[in-house]
Amino acid sequence: MKRLVLHVGYPKTATTALQESLFTQLPADSWEYVSPISANRSLDVRRLKRVLQGVDTSPYRNAMISTKNWLISMEGLVFDCIRELEGGRHFRPLDWRSTVSSIRTFAEKSQFDDIRIIVFLRRQDELIHSVYAQSYRHFFAHLADMNTMSKYVNRIVSAENKRDPVARIYYFDSVLAPLCETFGRDSVYINFYEDLCNRPEDVINELSNQIGFAFQHTLVSANVRTEADGVKRARRATLWDFFLHFKRRFLGRVRLPSFVARGAKNALTAIELAEVEKVALSQGQRESIMKRFRLPNSELTESY
Repeated sequence: MKRLVLHVGYPKTATTALQESLFTQLPADSWEYVSPISANRSLDVRRLKRVLQGVDTSPYRNAMISTKNWLISMEGLVFDCIRELEGGRHFRPLDWRSTVSSIRTFAEKSQFDDIRIIVFLRRQDELIHSVYAQSYRHFFAHLADMNTMSKYVNRIVSAENKRDPVARIYYFDSVLAPLCETFGRDSVYINFYEDLCNRPEDVINELSNQIGFAFQHTLVSANVRTEADGVKRARRATLWDFFLHFKRRFLGRVRLPSFVARGAKNALTAIELAEVEKVALSQGQRESIMKRFRLPNSELTESY
């Protein structure tokens, strides 16, 4: 039986820590581990992401001919439904339902007969704050209606319904429902970031059962952005951010070869252009977020 385990995030739920500390333990003779930081450079991870999103509809032959189990850890599948830009200045998030449909097509073409989806959730106030801090320089700073934390929070809490393109991905059911409808509730495993922080051994044991491999209990924190209560560090602006913004605005769909993109990113990320900025979330903003999501979260608990 050929197994596909797809870890989709959410972003800012210890994804990097799981990728570096746990998933690298998978034995290479029976598992193909794929993530933006995985060691197997023979795989075109950027193209795989486009295949999973339905942007590239050609077969992904590495998976089709493989006899191994696959673990794909790719929070960008959800992230691009939160923060994708078109032309460098227009908010055009990808559609999650279309992504889920493309994931199903990929699994069928690659002949995976055991599909397991791993999802991590986090309180929306902390999730929204962390996502914004992580992506401020890269995305939100270029959008006039979302270039401050206050504007972003107001847009989310004032949305008329959960179909709003900015707010919808923070309604967890908008991610979970398509997954459960497509793959079955028993194939979707829901975990919580707060549990991973407070009782990591228990959550790692649960992940071991969900994935089908006994992980060692070694988890190292990564990409921690909290400086103080209500304040997080935005990612420092680098020459890579400038390059990406330029590319989106003027080069459109031009794609660099993977080895060129990796080299350029490593080189340009090392060149910092500004001091670290801090992103604050006030107590009032925090309360308005949780008030907005209190009922949906209650309904989610009853449903899942």
